[in-house]
Amino acid sequence: MSTSNLAIIAAVFAVTLGPANSVTTTVAPMQVKLVLECNVTQGTAAIFAEADCDQKLQQIVVRDPSGADVFKSWVAGERGLGLQGFKFETSEGTAAEVLANYPEGNYLIQARTTTTSGALGTAYLSHRILRPVTITYPLNGAVNVPSTGLVLTWTPTADAAGYQIILEQGDSDGLKIDMPPGCHSLTVPDGFLRSRTHTTFEVMAEAQNGNRTAIEVEFTTL
Repeated sequence: MSTSNLAIIAAVFAVTLGPANSVTTTVAPMQVKLVLECNVTQGTAAIFAEADCDQKLQQIVVRDPSGADVFKSWVAGERGLGLQGFKFETSEGTAAEVLANYPEGNYLIQARTTTTSGALGTAYLSHRILRPVTITYPLNGAVNVPSTGLVLTWTPTADAAGYQIILEQGDSDGLKIDMPPGCHSLTVPDGFLRSRTHTTFEVMAEAQNGNRTAIEVEFTTL
């Protein structure tokens, strides 16, 4: 973004975000990421947003490609404290609902800071996702799956940037591992799984654009 454009944005911050705490006109950059996550098994989707800045943020506004506000946040008080960044996740909905409410395109993130005229970042939200992997073992609904010596397997998805494997039993925190592209199996550490317990195994494929496609199976250990 050019210096002249940043100056124009700094000038309108007083209108869009209220009175400034600083007399400078410096606009700080923000690193922003938007991710679409779809769970094929559950038929749900959600948007994840993350932003980081080296300035302390006090007032934050996220606008969609049409300029409509989709998120606002304020840090109470004038004590010089603020957020170094933020993360948020939308509520889950069907894929059609989420795509309709969060259109594809460039999103603008503006923030008032404690030391500059503001912070600015943009991120492109893509609706393009990968096909899910095919889980080959265990299959959904399987019973008497060994709790020791268990090797989870799946067929990789073309063009995946990597995978996240999630294994849960009941309300436990479970196992969450990031794996590189091309991987198609994971050996579960002995002693991690309880016997005769309902278990969920999820594989999330990450696209080059950061979007994630999840699929899961449920099984019962021996």
